Amino acid sequence: MGFDAQHGKLVMKVTADNYDSLKGFGLWLVDQRLGEQLTRMAPEAHPRFGIEQIERHSMAQARKSVEMMIGDIIEETECLNGKQLAAYDQALRDRGLPTLSEVRGQFGRRIRAIMKRGLIRNDDDYYALRNVADALPNDDRERAWVMLDGYMMAGGDQ
Repeated sequence: MGFDAQHGKLVMKVTADNYDSLKGFGLWLVDQRLGEQLTRMAPEAHPRFGIEQIERHSMAQARKSVEMMIGDIIEETECLNGKQLAAYDQALRDRGLPTLSEVRGQFGRRIRAIMKRGLIRNDDDYYALRNVADALPNDDRERAWVMLDGYMMAGGDQ
């Protein structure tokens, strides 16, 4: 997933062009959601430290890490009510970052496309679906896990 600031649209991949805004989106939400826990956490346990370490070795891996962080955030924030979501969206917008609603919407379209297709084509599809599989309705959840297992059995994610 990514935000194309030039065109004002979300795209599905974290790229060199949108990396900073999506990393900012993810880390800001991590800070907000963990809040007080961060003060008790060793600095090297913070996701920011992990991502910065990965950046030093491989930006491709750092982009994958940000994609996974975003998937985790989407899953973790499903329970937000309209007021809470609006507050997060406004705070993100004020910082020039993509909003949670925008990212959720794009993420949801990707999951719907994978489920409609009935096929996981690559590791990106695999991780996107895996991050939300348990939050899907029962029938879709079962089907998603069958697809995920099938992808792994076929040698995916190696």
